[in-house]
Amino acid sequence: MDLSKNPHSLTSRLKRHQLATESGDVVWFELGSGAPLLLLHGGFGNHLHWEKNIEFFAQKYRVLIPDMPGFGESDKAPEHTIEALLIPLISSLHQLIKSDELIDVVCFSFGGLVGSQLVLTRGHVGHLAILGAVGHHVERRPRGELVNWKEAYANNDQKALYDAMRHNLLMHMIYNESVIDDNAVDIQTRACTSCRFRSREISWSGGLFEKLERIKESTATQVILIWGEFDVTGDPAMLAEIALMRFPHFRARVMFGAGHWVQFEKANEINELLLEWLSLPNLKIA
Repeated sequence: MDLSKNPHSLTSRLKRHQLATESGDVVWFELGSGAPLLLLHGGFGNHLHWEKNIEFFAQKYRVLIPDMPGFGESDKAPEHTIEALLIPLISSLHQLIKSDELIDVVCFSFGGLVGSQLVLTRGHVGHLAILGAVGHHVERRPRGELVNWKEAYANNDQKALYDAMRHNLLMHMIYNESVIDDNAVDIQTRACTSCRFRSREISWSGGLFEKLERIKESTATQVILIWGEFDVTGDPAMLAEIALMRFPHFRARVMFGAGHWVQFEKANEINELLLEWLSLPNLKIA
């Protein structure tokens, strides 16, 4: 699916930047003005993981949302590692803002591992929010088996593809079935069919708490972790307890009645929660 030739309705309202780096082009989308706020999507995702959040935050912030290398409209990353992904991501980011400009970063799922490493690599991050964080080694709790959609996509079987994507949304991403409308299926389809980066192995290999430990020790970045009550990637109550025990100065929240894609399923609550949290005074950033 060529997303640039058949854009989602939100995409068509955003300013698009196609930025060249030594590792290939990275496509960013932008809306609003003010202090820069980065939104990093999850694995098998693209900028539309933030479809219900971008315009809300653009009322106060300059919202910058990439299709990370290997996702969406961006070129492939040179390797399937966070480090290889970050090189072109940061290089392209610094074509939009100064390398020492203070930013806030909100991440989803696999994007939390990327965002955490971005804090450690780039610095100058005031707030880091991770929604549906993975990479924690807490036992997964699958709701059911996922359906392989690739044959339907290859055969251009639109009904089978739609049914597979809708099923997978219910099994992995969204708890309340009534939230899964045609728009959600469209976003899932666009994201999955354009993904060329193998994030799953990275998400399952751990490293989240180790990165957060380094952030705690070496930066003044404020951190909040948010999971949906029914997130299948781990037990949110256990994860929040572990996070608060290890990082008492961080914040952790469980959003009741939501699954993994919490910022879509509970958009209003997440938007207001994050707006209040991002409005807290920044600590002094070295």
